[in-house]
Amino acid sequence: MGCRTEIRKDETGTPLLFSQLTALNYCKISRNGTESQKKKTFMELRALKDFFELDDEKRERMLHNGMIRDCIFNGKLCPLHLISDYSSYRFGNCVTFNKQTRKRSLKTSETGVRSGLILTLDVQTYRYASVTHTIGALLIIHDPNKIPSEEDQGYIVSPGYETLISLKQTRISRLSAPYRDKCVDYETQRDFFNNNKYQCIRACIQKQNFERCGCIDLTLGIMNNLKACDLTNQTQACCLDDALEYMSSNSPTCDCPLPCNSVNYNEKMSRSILPQIKMIRYVGPPDQNGRRCIANPGKIRLNVFYSDLETHVYEQRPKWEIAEMLSYFGNELGLWLGVSFATFLVIFEKFMLFLEHVVIYTFSLIIRSRSFSIK
Repeated sequence: MGCRTEIRKDETGTPLLFSQLTALNYCKISRNGTESQKKKTFMELRALKDFFELDDEKRERMLHNGMIRDCIFNGKLCPLHLISDYSSYRFGNCVTFNKQTRKRSLKTSETGVRSGLILTLDVQTYRYASVTHTIGALLIIHDPNKIPSEEDQGYIVSPGYETLISLKQTRISRLSAPYRDKCVDYETQRDFFNNNKYQCIRACIQKQNFERCGCIDLTLGIMNNLKACDLTNQTQACCLDDALEYMSSNSPTCDCPLPCNSVNYNEKMSRSILPQIKMIRYVGPPDQNGRRCIANPGKIRLNVFYSDLETHVYEQRPKWEIAEMLSYFGNELGLWLGVSFATFLVIFEKFMLFLEHVVIYTFSLIIRSRSFSIK
């Protein structure tokens, strides 16, 4: 069964996702907000629009590098070929470690703190734009074979803390149609927009956006080959809001089932404050009084490890396999045929005994009648 980026008219389906544009509430603020709210939201949208209009090369140059200060896995430095980066419209510079490639990925056979991945990050808080709402990093732990969805997954980790993340793996295997879940193997999908459930939902929303507005929401980060809406245009921004509102209130939902195979890590997090003395640095030239600004560089330490190496596996199975059903049917058929044949023999035996008695009785009557005639 394939995944279709179309809406369904029934009452069941996949929950929708909200884009960054929707989260800013630009349409509602432009109609009912205060002047300060309108100005702030417009500045945010203007910054987003300028960022979207850049080509990939310029966008990557804007994104600050050097986020990873230290990377240790199983007590050794992380191999560089297992670290790859890409840019996200919302989260900026993203880094992936231990992604599945042609080369062998890293594995661990130990448990406990300091046994897995230890990352030291510098989010460089002094370089954040004024329209940024929060400062920190988004952490997503996912299957090396899967493409993560940074808009819908993960945890925000704050600067100034060491965060411990313990893992316990769970694998889920579901059944495709005609069974209840009607899962989809997204890895085999030819359509690039359907390589996971979240991408499928975004593509479904973008299709509805394009049909109703003639343009798409760039903040969804998918199907960007189509005409993009002007984020600062109130008419187009409100049209995108109305399209999503229509999908939410009129029950057409996206046909994006659960994946047939998924891996969850059941993360448990705790954190402690890093020593402040190591987090102070001087930035910028001296001011008119000869003083320098002191800023927090945004140091984050992540410690990701397995609490144990047990894997919980949940596998859906049909109540009746074809072979089992045929075997059961054959047994039942054999049983009932055997019972029927035995019953037939009993009835046949009774009939033959009855027939024997009738013949004997009739024959005896004939003999008696002949004997009476002779006398």
